[in-house]
Amino acid sequence: MMHVHWYIVAAILVIGLPMFELTAQEPSVSVVIETGQSRIEISQNGGHVTNWTVVPLGESDAPESLLDPDLAASIWGGPLRLVVDGLDGPLSEFANTAMYTVSQDDAMKSLVSDVHESSLQIEKQLELIDDYTVRVRLTLKNTSSNADIEVEGVAVTFGPGLGRAPNTIGGLGDAMYSFVEVVAYDGDSVQSIGVAGGEAISTIDAIGPGIEWLGLHNRYYAMLVRPVDSTSISGMARSPEMLPGMNADAEFFPMLLVNGPYLTEISAGSTTSFEFDVYAGPKDRALLTDAGYAPLLYSNLPGPLR
Repeated sequence: MMHVHWYIVAAILVIGLPMFELTAQEPSVSVVIETGQSRIEISQNGGHVTNWTVVPLGESDAPESLLDPDLAASIWGGPLRLVVDGLDGPLSEFANTAMYTVSQDDAMKSLVSDVHESSLQIEKQLELIDDYTVRVRLTLKNTSSNADIEVEGVAVTFGPGLGRAPNTIGGLGDAMYSFVEVVAYDGDSVQSIGVAGGEAISTIDAIGPGIEWLGLHNRYYAMLVRPVDSTSISGMARSPEMLPGMNADAEFFPMLLVNGPYLTEISAGSTTSFEFDVYAGPKDRALLTDAGYAPLLYSNLPGPLR
């Protein structure tokens, strides 16, 4: 049984979400974190996830990818990208294209970026907690002793979607596998977050106070995010306007943006960090109950898809 921690620094999103522009400076090298049931591949160039695979219930089952890595890259650039000064700001670009130095032991990996010209340095620490849970700690450090760094909050991406793109649209089998819903739990019930394409964005923290966890799920799998040191969490969600080169409904592939603490600056010589647990695995009753996500078993997927 294992976990994963991430130390990262990010920021709150602006309302007209463009796609990330990736301009890698060096060839990407993958860092692998794995248990008997999960395998997460992370690019050292940008420190983001390029593939996330799970074994559904036992080692005899075939591994299943929780995202299509090529599709993820073509729509949003993949999970666990950071937003520090808007989606297209220079600090966000640095955060998602810098080369990260990796240190590791059997249960934990730490990725540390170079120092940006603003004096910003990013650390992502990942610790394996159990077979399907990753603890992510994100840290922003101002290495300057005399100058503050202006930022616009903290946010990190999840998605797009779960599973593979459907081969056809309209069949129940494809819909059962491919339909993805964004959800938030407020302590009493699981709320379904309506997600539109294009420029429309759903703001999860507007659903009411005290969101305890939020995430994405389909009929078979879930990717759920819960803060470690806070009693509530917030975020935003949206779907792409279209899927490049595919005859598929864009709402099958929503992206979730999870907010960290709201910041306007990182003071000279200071660090800011937050951490959260990510459950990414099957919607098994025992697993979800043990992890504290049992209400998801009775949530709002359309009747035939529950």
